Amino acid sequence: MESSRNTIKRMVWLCRAEDNIDKKVEILKSLNLLLPISKRIKLQSMFTRDYIESVLSRMEELEEENGQVAR
Repeated sequence: MESSRNTIKRMVWLCRAEDNIDKKVEILKSLNLLLPISKRIKLQSMFTRDYIESVLSRMEELEEENGQVAR
């Protein structure tokens, strides 16, 4: 469980650090697949930097909720 959380945190950081929007989208989609099916976010078909940032923030919130439940 902890390694999965670390992977998600690392991928969120990588996505935020990436400048290329196409690479950001690839990372975001991969990241979404790491989440449990019930927690996955339905992604829009059009991506902007603001949209990606809002989804990343939501993923961090979901991961925090999962971490608190697991403790």
